[in-house]
Amino acid sequence: MKKVLLFLPLFFIALPIFSQDPVPAPGPKEIAFLCDIRVMDTDQPSIDFSWAKDRFAEQYEIYRRRLDQSNDAWELLTTLDSSAVSYKDRAVEAGVGYEYQLLKKCARPDITMSYIGSAYFATGIGIPPRSVKGKSVLVIIDDKVRPYLTNELNQWQENVQKEGWKVTIVSMPRTEKFDKDAVLAVKSKILQETKLNRTITTVMLVGRIAVPYSGNTRPDGHPDHTGAWPADMFYADTNGKWTDANVNTDNNPAGQQPTREQNRNIPNDGKFDQSSLPSDIDLAVGRIDFYNLPVFFDKDKYATIFDSEIELYKRYFKKNNDFRTGVFVPKRRGLIDDNFGGYGEYFAVTAWSGFSSLNGSNTVTAAKWYPTLTTDDYLFAYGCGPGSFNSVGGVSNLLGFSANKTNAVHTMLFGSYLGDWDSEDNVLRGSLGSEGMNLTTCWSGRPHWFHHKMAVGYTIGDNAIASINNQPGETGYVPNVIVNKTYPDGVILTAGVRGVHNALLGDPTLQMEQNVNGSSLTPPQPPKNLTIESLPTHKALRWEKSPDAEGYIIYRTSSTLPKASFSLITPIPVTEIFYNDSVTDNKTYRYSVQAIKKKVSDKAIYFLGSDTIMKNATITSIDDRIANNGHLTVMPNPARTFVDIDCTMMNEKYTIYIVNTAGELVKTIDNDSPNIVRWNLVDDCNGAVISGNYYIHIRSAALSYLRMISVIQ
Repeated sequence: MKKVLLFLPLFFIALPIFSQDPVPAPGPKEIAFLCDIRVMDTDQPSIDFSWAKDRFAEQYEIYRRRLDQSNDAWELLTTLDSSAVSYKDRAVEAGVGYEYQLLKKCARPDITMSYIGSAYFATGIGIPPRSVKGKSVLVIIDDKVRPYLTNELNQWQENVQKEGWKVTIVSMPRTEKFDKDAVLAVKSKILQETKLNRTITTVMLVGRIAVPYSGNTRPDGHPDHTGAWPADMFYADTNGKWTDANVNTDNNPAGQQPTREQNRNIPNDGKFDQSSLPSDIDLAVGRIDFYNLPVFFDKDKYATIFDSEIELYKRYFKKNNDFRTGVFVPKRRGLIDDNFGGYGEYFAVTAWSGFSSLNGSNTVTAAKWYPTLTTDDYLFAYGCGPGSFNSVGGVSNLLGFSANKTNAVHTMLFGSYLGDWDSEDNVLRGSLGSEGMNLTTCWSGRPHWFHHKMAVGYTIGDNAIASINNQPGETGYVPNVIVNKTYPDGVILTAGVRGVHNALLGDPTLQMEQNVNGSSLTPPQPPKNLTIESLPTHKALRWEKSPDAEGYIIYRTSSTLPKASFSLITPIPVTEIFYNDSVTDNKTYRYSVQAIKKKVSDKAIYFLGSDTIMKNATITSIDDRIANNGHLTVMPNPARTFVDIDCTMMNEKYTIYIVNTAGELVKTIDNDSPNIVRWNLVDDCNGAVISGNYYIHIRSAALSYLRMISVIQ
């Protein structure tokens, strides 16, 4: 049974300016659905949920969908009455990840108010690694900063490579003032690198990399703060249409013109028109940028403000290393310093429910940011209050962050103005420069951010993508729903949803826990030398053992395209170093074998995966269809670095197949233009082919050409 959108229409509301005008109870904690989860990996596996009785609850609803189908509508599993305090889902399969949405529908007749609280979970028993083809991070670093961080970058790269990342580091010019050409150059470099390496999912900006601006927006509600806000989402979106022709903040009504020059936006100035994402973002982008933070400048310690900026980068990478290697292991708990309470959209509500779902409802505490985080350590912390560019009311200001430790790894801050993170002495950027262990932060409240996927090994960057792309509704995440005199039909407060102002500050490759009690997130070494024998009754796969694997999982696809979608054919890992796949047709199959280690907690069981080894089963059908129509020109032959294939005679869509002498398809190239096509001597997985002879076969509906070449590597 598919879920209907809650029963409520979706309203978009005018943004109020933040204040501290009190509203009646309930507050964010009462509206939030504080729920606990436990995975039962037994003969009768189940996912168990439990929660404290809520005297105002009238009904509970439990929804589910597959974790790898997060764009699908939620499926209703059950409806429970007001007496329920638990639910057990027994219809779970090994090797499948799940997302759950739990809703509690409550009524407060004493204040003429109803509300729906939500909780989200990611869990499963033996969830396979997310990537078959590996994961890569592109680091773009300020060319002036880079020479001072050689040791820090080397250490960071060594750490992330142990976690299974491939790393590309490129330098770009330091850009201290807005420069539209520099912005476009950074975007061009990102597109170039992601085209060369299709496994790049994540981009980390280090130093003063050009800051894009976009929109005519004021997500904090202040008319004088209307205009273009910093928009790293321009870098995160690889295929959306961004324009610079329509917005002119000079024409805004009186009182709604930006007082800050950086927020001014006029046609053709390099600042984009869009206030909302033109399309879903597809890259996780995080920024580490300590430029223009004079609060940290101590003239007795540093000769220039640039020297203090460099020291902040060094401090950041030092604590990043300490967290990744287990020098610092924070307690699994969350702190909430809420100075808004029930005002507005119940800004702290997703911190209460989210921290509970990740760590347990009894681990979340309401406490003051300082002095608590100066001496006590937390995995998560959330602070909100009336703000300015350099302060969060009731939490701290940037001077406080510079003078005190923040011993919380993943933080969220919220208040007026500070979400415009490119300002001088900005508290959002500057908080990461504090001592202690603060490594990531975001402006969560307009919109709300959701971190639940971190429970199964997703990075903070992955969760940024999910939160920024989120559209509350039938397929999205809903922080809460309010029904009162103002909204008698109910409202999902959606201020800031899919806004270009969203940003992750910090290292986007970080996970919830990097090293717990000495157990790191280091994946096993990959297996080697996969061989496949095509037999009449099955395909026989064999490989060499990985020295530290706990088992192996195998994927298969019948597609030969580089972006082929692989299907997991061993949801329960095999422990042997062979596997017989009972397929007998003449399709071309590609197989991928991955070594795994199990990561176990009471919240989820998931696998850490090695790099994969891939190979195609022997082809029995391609060469049989060849009918050579004439001479095919290729050069050079032999080839050492590339070969150019003359396809100028092709007058319709065609495909180039490159096959080795064992009959294995190593590369396909689709094209629809009569031109010269270059093959860079790599296979479909972007790995260099070995020396030897290869057949180049071009085929369209009407024509077919064949030529053998030699590769000398």
